[in-house]
Formats: sequence, structure tokens, C-alpha cells
Amino acid sequence: VEQKPNELIRWEEVPGSALKTNGSIRFERINPNQTRLHATCQYEPPGGQIGEAVAALLKDPQKIMDRNLEDFKAYM
Repeated sequence: VEQKPNELIRWEEVPGSALKTNGSIRFERINPNQTRLHATCQYEPPGGQIGEAVAALLKDPQKIMDRNLEDFKAYM
């Protein structure tokens, strides 16, 4: 939903998605060869707290986010 080159990428779920999500990645230039990423991600599983408990049992959201960040790093 928002993109600022070398600064920010922000997203939200597409209308009609089964899983409500949003998040952002902010880029912080440390020096000419290094950039720090600040990532946030929120999701709302279907079924409220019960759905969240089931999702946690099936897959650890933190592990998924860590894997997604590793994929993003490799892509960049």
C-alpha cells in the first residue's frame, strides 16, 4: 500500500483474503555498505483466539517471519 525507495515498504492483505495481515519494512542506512531492516508484521487468523491457538500449534509465526526475512535478504 505504500513504497518509498530506500526507506519503506508497507503492505496489507488484499480484499477477500482469508487471513488479515499487514506489516512494513523500514530501511535504515548504517553506512554505504550496510542497511538495517526494521520489520513488523501482524496477522489476525480466522476464528479469533481459538484460531490463533490452532495456528500456533500448527506453525510458529516467529519461525515463519524469520524464514520470510531470510528469503527477503537473499532476494535483495
